[in-house]
Amino acid sequence: MRAGLELFRALERNAEDNRRVPAEEGKLKMPVLGLGGTASFFLPIAEKMQRPRERFRETGA
Repeated sequence: MRAGLELFRALERNAEDNRRVPAEEGKLKMPVLGLGGTASFFLPIAEKMQRPRERFRETGA
């Protein structure tokens, strides 16, 4: 239970870091691979990741 609460407490710091780091250091210099499916819990996150893409190749299985 303690680990779960620590994870919840870290969310605000993670959000701050996710805004600050790209502003200070720019975009990632490496390719990023996102995996998921239509029933994935993280589908909304994957959709957000696709929006600012510069180069993206989608493959169907």
